[in-house]
Amino acid sequence: MTTRRSFLKFAAMLSGAAGVSAWIPDSIGRAYAIPPDPGSTYLDAEHIVILMQENRSFDHALGTLRGVRGFNDPRALRLQNGNSVFVQTDAAGRAYAPWRLDIHDTRITWMGSIPHSRHSQVDAWNDGQHDGWIEAKRSHIEDYAHLPLTMGYYTREDLSFYYALADAFTVCDQNYCSVMTSTTPNRSCFWTGTVRDQQRVDSKVYIRNEEIERGGMTWKTYPERLQEAGISWKFYQNELTNTTGLSEEQAAWLGNFGCNVLESFSAYNVEAHEAARRERYQALTPQQRDLHNAAFVTNSRDPNYRSLENLAFRDGVWRERMMVPSGDLFYQFRKDVNEGRLPAVSWLTAPEKFSDHPTSPWYGAWYVSEMMDILTKNPEVWKKTIFILTYDENDGYFDHAPSYVAADPKRPETGAASPGIDTGIEYTYAADELAQGVKPKEARSGPIGLGFRVPMIIASPWSRGGWVNSQLFDHTSTLMFLEQFVQRKFGKTVIEENISSWRRCISGDLSSVFRAEDANEPSLDYLDRNNFVISIQRARYKKVPSNYHKLRATEIEEINRDPLSSRFMAHQEPGTRPSCALPYELYADGNLSDDRKSFVLRLAVGNAVHRARTAGAPFNVYLRNLAVGPNDPLKPMQVATFAVKPGDALQREFPLSLFTSGRYAIDVHAPNGFYREFAGSAETPAIRARTEYEKQGSSLTGNVQLNVENASEQALLIGVEDRSYGAPPITKNLAPGERSSIVLDLTRNHCWYDFSLNLGHQKYIGRFAGRVETGSSGFSDPLMGAERANGAANEVTGILTSYAST
Repeated sequence: MTTRRSFLKFAAMLSGAAGVSAWIPDSIGRAYAIPPDPGSTYLDAEHIVILMQENRSFDHALGTLRGVRGFNDPRALRLQNGNSVFVQTDAAGRAYAPWRLDIHDTRITWMGSIPHSRHSQVDAWNDGQHDGWIEAKRSHIEDYAHLPLTMGYYTREDLSFYYALADAFTVCDQNYCSVMTSTTPNRSCFWTGTVRDQQRVDSKVYIRNEEIERGGMTWKTYPERLQEAGISWKFYQNELTNTTGLSEEQAAWLGNFGCNVLESFSAYNVEAHEAARRERYQALTPQQRDLHNAAFVTNSRDPNYRSLENLAFRDGVWRERMMVPSGDLFYQFRKDVNEGRLPAVSWLTAPEKFSDHPTSPWYGAWYVSEMMDILTKNPEVWKKTIFILTYDENDGYFDHAPSYVAADPKRPETGAASPGIDTGIEYTYAADELAQGVKPKEARSGPIGLGFRVPMIIASPWSRGGWVNSQLFDHTSTLMFLEQFVQRKFGKTVIEENISSWRRCISGDLSSVFRAEDANEPSLDYLDRNNFVISIQRARYKKVPSNYHKLRATEIEEINRDPLSSRFMAHQEPGTRPSCALPYELYADGNLSDDRKSFVLRLAVGNAVHRARTAGAPFNVYLRNLAVGPNDPLKPMQVATFAVKPGDALQREFPLSLFTSGRYAIDVHAPNGFYREFAGSAETPAIRARTEYEKQGSSLTGNVQLNVENASEQALLIGVEDRSYGAPPITKNLAPGERSSIVLDLTRNHCWYDFSLNLGHQKYIGRFAGRVETGSSGFSDPLMGAERANGAANEVTGILTSYAST
């Protein structure tokens, strides 16, 4: 059981009072210091341990972390008004950028949740415009409704444990909610792959919490599939939601906060759980009992598992008291680990107070730390363990990264997918919600997913070292990881049939996170409970956070012009971090049609480089400068998402008549900073341009090759300008009909590129940015980190190395 003394140590660590060298927690340092067995891979793991916490967006929690796609994103989405996505405007025209929340010196963690139900999420997304955050996310609490809380974020000083965990292992910065809605549907996707009762477009969609929580769900879940295949699994919690005898306060500290969605599925017979219902339990078949017992592992053998006790402390001159659990919240999990009974797959869920949900103080870091402590006490256990920490949804907190969503099959202008992919299975309409009793003012048509980015950190002997992984994941990615792990580890095929082809196309299976053991990899302590909760408790009556700033027009312009140096923007810790190799081979090229009446855009995913490992990808296409009349329902920017399978290409023609004065302006965004921008008109000289990746034999060199052709009848001077990394400009004269290939050396940029193609010295016609995925690991975008933080990075690594060596 966690001691009072260790809990106090944890609180001191999270208070932010100590320097960097003091706050590396024992649990993290110990885990980092345990190397994998030589020659082993993640397939040598014997235990997958998974914890899904509650309601935090990526930017809100980790947007200032070094080396991730956070606030320094150099090519972030531009809104339809031309502003950076980081500048959000309310209905009165007041604009705000992200602003710091202080967990210790303000009462922010006591101010509750902000809207995150289906309609508020869809309204923030706003047909892909991504500009509805402030109005859609106003607090339900009147005293706070005027605050732009959605734009608030935390830093390392607030969330020291999570930052230290990311610095020790691998953080996934392109991990999205599965569903553009609240908790329970996202958890349904996490355990079943879907929110539909059948995998047909005319089936019932359960996209709001209450629709699932009322129970009686009948579609198959992944734990059932594991059970049928003979793969051991358990779902640990202190106590269930579907239970009796707990007061509201006891339930908040001791229940599972409704986060075990299996309680809602009929196959698990949750009504047979309590002792008062043993007759119902006895009526179950042996197979039903086994399923029930695995799903509802509680701490009932701990005599204090449903009890609270007083914790006394001083707040200045005042003596205060608060209630805390008197039992061990990890009793059964700890026992199974210590006795060698941990199953192949373990899921855990925390009580509300430790879930990180904004309705409760942010005590959750202790829960995660205690899990790490338990798993690392015996190095031989940790050597065989993969721990996945993620979050179900973003609450109401802003994240700047655009959502990649399923296209509406009834509206071709919203996008498309490769042949064989039905996006209709991932789309739902207001009529579906009205049929389930949703109020008309809250019913929305829109994609089921993806939602917004949420944190994910994967800790294991094969993911240590402070890496970032930027492949696109969603909650079904964890199921896909279990599928391939079980197949390769046990030789058993356990497929989650509810995962749609659209999700399988765009979302990875987490395997790119893991690396084989490397003896040359740098080698990177525990958090206690009581002092931590005391430090958070002390902030309860402090001031309301107020350091947000209403931006002036000149300040907005400064952000738009140079966000990386603007005084009015949030910024990340400087420096880069090692970055995982990704199985992407992405292309997006476009040119005027032969009749010069339309722009032809081609989106492709090649499979020549990564072959069977190649990942499909989504592409968000933004049509700007649209010709919109005063009564036109269209917006000046239209957004479409295209899902492309490996080895496939999609082509779309956009008539120039769509654009004001025929001047087209088209942006394309894809995962990990892939970006294209095209601009011009029918008068633009006929230059055909196409990017590819330079090869040496069958391998990529890491350089970009730009192929250009002068298809006009006049000689043209073309220019290639590096926009971000300091390479000298390149100019080339092309005679009519002449073709040329220009190779851009990216060695000094870690294979990152960002260049524009110009005609002469003035006429801009395109911009191309991203990273060449050679199949080898690299580093995060040096432009985001400005390569200035080697000192800070080395300090953390030095501390962890010192810990490992002792």
